[in-house]
Amino acid sequence: MAEDIAADGSEHEGWKRYPLTLGNDPELVFPQAEGDQGAESNTYYVAGRLRGRSSGHQWAFFAIFTFNDVWHRLRADFHTLALFDLDSGAYGTSTQFDFPRLLRRRRSHRLSVARGHLDVSFQVDGGESYWRTRRDPSGALQPFAYELRALGVDADGRAMRVDLEMDSRKPPLPVGGKEYGGVKTCMGQYGTHSYFQSDVRFSGALTWGDVHEEVDGDCGWIDRQWAPRYLGVHTDLANTRYRHEWREIHLENGIEMSVWTHYDRRRANRLIPFSGVTAAGPNGETDSITDSAIERLSFVRDPGEVTVLQIVQLLEEALDPPRVGAAVDAVDRRHPLALQQLRHLLVGEDHQPLDQPV
Repeated sequence: MAEDIAADGSEHEGWKRYPLTLGNDPELVFPQAEGDQGAESNTYYVAGRLRGRSSGHQWAFFAIFTFNDVWHRLRADFHTLALFDLDSGAYGTSTQFDFPRLLRRRRSHRLSVARGHLDVSFQVDGGESYWRTRRDPSGALQPFAYELRALGVDADGRAMRVDLEMDSRKPPLPVGGKEYGGVKTCMGQYGTHSYFQSDVRFSGALTWGDVHEEVDGDCGWIDRQWAPRYLGVHTDLANTRYRHEWREIHLENGIEMSVWTHYDRRRANRLIPFSGVTAAGPNGETDSITDSAIERLSFVRDPGEVTVLQIVQLLEEALDPPRVGAAVDAVDRRHPLALQQLRHLLVGEDHQPLDQPV
């Protein structure tokens, strides 16, 4: 795939075609891989940096659509939109759920995922959020070109909205590179598929309260993950068996990295394969390593309440999720990442000011 991307990262049409196959995996054939393939858990994630065309103001955002069809009998879905003001450090988040309720039979669902291509939507309060593959005037799908509308309301009651056209500058790459081929273990479940697209560019508009501005964007990242069974099938109510961390890293030399670590908490946090770094080069080439190390130098403790949203508990009790008081959460503030094979030492620091809540 590397020969299909120009040296400056500009698009060539060689890889921008349907069908496109990653390796020999039938679940990684596009555009079908962008739609519903019968998995019980299916997650869509996109993030990026936006800059106002008139003001030059900078924001970051991410949007998530998560589909859970537990045992193909019970749906438990959610949609998240988050906006971050990169100049002031302010942020806003919004998550809306479609979970089962006691003694209520649902006749419809707020989230829908099409088969055969990307078309996911969530009926939010006051409108519809969606992420779709764009179509040309004849109605044909435009390979790896998308449109996103995400709606939400932050904690202060301010409306949040992004309307963006998205264009991929690099082809989809399997997590774990050629060795793992986009198949990993997540929450103890082997056979979880995952791929990403980096260097995504944006154009459109952002609304946040009284702010409305046309924007352009870069540092975009698309991440997809799906598992044959519900991802909580091997966990317990307290979620004490497994833990995972994921980071996306963008470097000025055109290299982007997906850093995935999966821990077995019952065995002294032993790493579970694949844990490591998948790198996308400036020309679309890919490589992966497993000899990475993350050293935590500092953290901040959050004394606030934590809402436990365990679908397993919903299945067993069919009740609203309980709230756990006086819980303590730790968030990394600064962490170096050593990549021995790639000969890199990266140090990441949280952009959020220490005097603001996490």
